[in-house]
Amino acid sequence: MQVYCTRPRGKGQPPHINHIDEDDLSKGKIQQRYCSTCGMPLIIKNRYVALSEKGQGGFGRTFVALDLDSPGETLLQKRHRILKLLHPNTQLSPAGLKLVERFFKEEAEALEELRHNQIPRLYAFFELSVAVYSQYHPQDNEHFTNGEQKLFYLVQEYIEGQDLEKELLRSQSEKKRNFSETEAIEVLQEILGILKFIHANPKKTLIHRDIKPSNIVRSNQDEQLYLIDFGAVKQVVKVVEEGADSSETVIVSPGFSPPEQVHGKTVTFTSDLYSLAASCVCLLTGKNPHIFDIPFNLEKWKTSATISQKFAKVLNKMLEPDPKNRYQSADEVIQALRNQGIIDVEKKSKSRMIWLWMSLGIAGFGLLLALIWQIVIKPEKIPLSSEYFTRGEKSLLAQDIKLTNPDCQAAFTKKQAGMDEFAKTNYKLAEANFKAAIDLFQKGVKSDTKTCYIDPETVIFWNNAKANSSTKVPLTVAIVIPFDIESNIVELRKFSEQLLRGIAHRQNNFNQVQNQINNQSNTRTPGLNGTLLEIVIARDDNKEDISKRVAKHIIDNQIPGDNKFQGRNILAIVGNFTSRVLLAAGEEYNKHQIVTVSPSSTAIRQAKKLPNLDYEYNLGKYVFRIAPNDAIAAKDLSKYIKNSQNNNSPSKEIGIFFNSKEIYSKSLKESLSKNFDASNVITCDLSKYNVQGCLPTIKNTRFWMLSLGIGDAERVFSITQARTNNLPLLGGDALYNDDKLTSDTNIAKTKDMVLAVPFDIESASEQLKDELKQLWGTQKVGWRTAATYDALQVILDGLQQQSNNPTRQNLYRILSSKSFKSFGMTGEIKFDNNSDRKVEPKDTNRLGILVKVSDRKCKPEDKNDNPKYRFCTIQP
Repeated sequence: MQVYCTRPRGKGQPPHINHIDEDDLSKGKIQQRYCSTCGMPLIIKNRYVALSEKGQGGFGRTFVALDLDSPGETLLQKRHRILKLLHPNTQLSPAGLKLVERFFKEEAEALEELRHNQIPRLYAFFELSVAVYSQYHPQDNEHFTNGEQKLFYLVQEYIEGQDLEKELLRSQSEKKRNFSETEAIEVLQEILGILKFIHANPKKTLIHRDIKPSNIVRSNQDEQLYLIDFGAVKQVVKVVEEGADSSETVIVSPGFSPPEQVHGKTVTFTSDLYSLAASCVCLLTGKNPHIFDIPFNLEKWKTSATISQKFAKVLNKMLEPDPKNRYQSADEVIQALRNQGIIDVEKKSKSRMIWLWMSLGIAGFGLLLALIWQIVIKPEKIPLSSEYFTRGEKSLLAQDIKLTNPDCQAAFTKKQAGMDEFAKTNYKLAEANFKAAIDLFQKGVKSDTKTCYIDPETVIFWNNAKANSSTKVPLTVAIVIPFDIESNIVELRKFSEQLLRGIAHRQNNFNQVQNQINNQSNTRTPGLNGTLLEIVIARDDNKEDISKRVAKHIIDNQIPGDNKFQGRNILAIVGNFTSRVLLAAGEEYNKHQIVTVSPSSTAIRQAKKLPNLDYEYNLGKYVFRIAPNDAIAAKDLSKYIKNSQNNNSPSKEIGIFFNSKEIYSKSLKESLSKNFDASNVITCDLSKYNVQGCLPTIKNTRFWMLSLGIGDAERVFSITQARTNNLPLLGGDALYNDDKLTSDTNIAKTKDMVLAVPFDIESASEQLKDELKQLWGTQKVGWRTAATYDALQVILDGLQQQSNNPTRQNLYRILSSKSFKSFGMTGEIKFDNNSDRKVEPKDTNRLGILVKVSDRKCKPEDKNDNPKYRFCTIQP
């Protein structure tokens, strides 16, 4: 395999190209290789291998790299990434280098927050110190200290496709024409949607700074447009080199950058709008806009394009030389396009299948049918790779790139050492390394909770190593988490960690190693008569098809790539996370009669659709659930609304934003609506309309209910932006992300929002709260951790009642018995005839509570060092 060296080199110097045998990069065999010319490590961070050089500029170089840690059994199945090397053009002083480091971290963290499906995802950013090349020359303008170069890298999603500059050239060559007005409008509309998201970033004002056709890529996979190459990262170096303020403009693309950017003045959102309009002019005319004297002559360019007056009018307003005279936001441009009748609504990506069918012909049609059969009709038949499962040999949760605490980073190094030993079945060595990692995590948390946390996956791996080093074959239970390494839904990682935290805590207690963590004596026989508990962690990517395939592997006790697991028996499952995904996996669980306990699904069971009710949710009896269903949340919210009622108000009671594509969203909407007269409820389906399209019908209601779920963060933000007069906001448990909220989020817009959640961790016993503090450094862990603890608690109670030879069927028999009850972090647990959590009158103040987003201490005794915003329990 041909591999590029990523070391910075002087102008005119050729790249250092090396060769690595593909077999040396196979899983379990990876060893560092070095450039044969300069000695630079070729496997960056022991993970990324540069396959080609994509481009270079004043800010550094860009490579297409292979990610050795990405999903896939073979190198051909591994993902490609964009690897950007950032380095200055001038030699920097130590102070200048420090500034580069600070700006680099700030800008990269801001980009990491940009989770939009048309912005390449930032996977990692890091610094790398390497030995200086012996033939280094100062005139090459590289900086170094103490014989080392400090290099800065970004790793981003690789979008395979063609940028619009190349697409324009191809159109001119093959079709002898430029972009049509319709095509330009489609580009404008799609990029405006992305800019609307970027400019609304709550954490930091973000401006692209470098929009031009070459930075807009059309994906080969879905033909969506992607906005790439943010100028903010290039600015990191330029700011330091030129001594400019970080808010000033330092990136210029002739013809596309607005006047304020060219002259080094402050850029605003309107600067991006200018560059987007200039890009449209380029696509329409086939020429760089600067030859038309834009923006000082806004008539000349129109003579070289076939364009309507109304569209030209919109573009020219975006191109005004004075930023004050332009549209001030992407929303304003969208509204102008509507007012001119140029567009109707914000459209989803339109289907491009018609030409595909026509071009395939008869033979292609048959091939396509075969592909559809394999991919669509029976995807569950395709085995998953080992990347979806782990017992301790690899991590399913990539290291959080924001954890900069030295002890925390050292802990992850120890964790990796433990995983390496676990993969070799050296369980005692693995156990020692995992324990050392936990000690370092705890040390890091004590010094700074903002830059370190105790990784729950490591705690589970430590327990698993201990269980496998025992003479007895361990009991095995699986946990299915929703994390998807490729997803733009940032909450999935946080939710996965919350689930694993509950599993790790209960596994600790069962295996009697909790006391060992805190160096206390241990007197009780661990496990079930000395048989310890092992946890298999699986991920379903929060997708129905993957969840069914994961379920099949677990049911068959087949963990891909794990030969050491052969002959073992997975007795039960904790999962799945969302009601939608649980329904798909539940078909397999019920068919093959394996107990599954979901900690977080709350959608109301409905065996079949009723007249005038488009809702059905039939889970089956083998799926038990810990969280009370949505009827409890709806009852609490309706009580809150009625107690807040203003009888003199002529407005309708409640407006509900929901998503009919999500079962949870429909369930909560239907449950809440039942508590009100139909004439007092207005609903708007966000799977059919955008937020702006809902406002005319829903704006006059007294309460806004956000019946939304995972992945709807963008919609929630749009709704909070649109509300006026502090209109009360309500929501369900899916919008609750933690027990506390930092001031870095856009939480000011959701202040006083009321959410219905299943439990409050404060209701747990003092012993359990003490354990939380000892194990995680805090007792504020959120309701999902408590529910997952209880899901495993229920399973373990059922296993312990079976003595030494527990079985799947006996576990179901025990849990489904009317006499079964268990006691967990959320109190007494019983199940009804539907296998749902039974809620009795005595549970009124314990199961189903309301919390409000507050900028004050919840209790007088709360510490002053709490975050600026937090969830406080309130009465309905």
